[in-house]
Amino acid sequence: MLNVIVLVLLGVTMAIGLTVLLRWLKRRRPGTGFPTALVATHISVVVVGTALWVIFMATDQVAWAWASLVVVLTGNGLGDLVLAGRWRLDVAASGRWAQGWLSAVKDLVHPRRRINAAHAVLAGVTSVTMLVATLRAAL
Repeated sequence: MLNVIVLVLLGVTMAIGLTVLLRWLKRRRPGTGFPTALVATHISVVVVGTALWVIFMATDQVAWAWASLVVVLTGNGLGDLVLAGRWRLDVAASGRWAQGWLSAVKDLVHPRRRINAAHAVLAGVTSVTMLVATLRAAL
């Protein structure tokens, strides 16, 4: 049952992420320097991680669960880079990466970015749930 919950969480997180992507594409301005390749890589990596989870569910071999977890966590890390990317560009001259990331988090909780915040929080919840399910499967 927990494995199915993880799959549902992955699906919901991806659906919200698709909404974020479509909103970004609608508002994107040419020449802004936003890391389009990073966004595409983030999406691709998480899709691969989800596919690995489906393979785990089909085969019941825990190695697939661990592989999925590693890939999804990598995707989350890329997502963090996407989150902080614009703000890192803003503070690049100062060399204060942490300031850029904190600025990103502050902006993320702004009411007009609730969908982005939901995606970011749900990605973390999904990863923790996936870790618990993987540990449970390994025991």
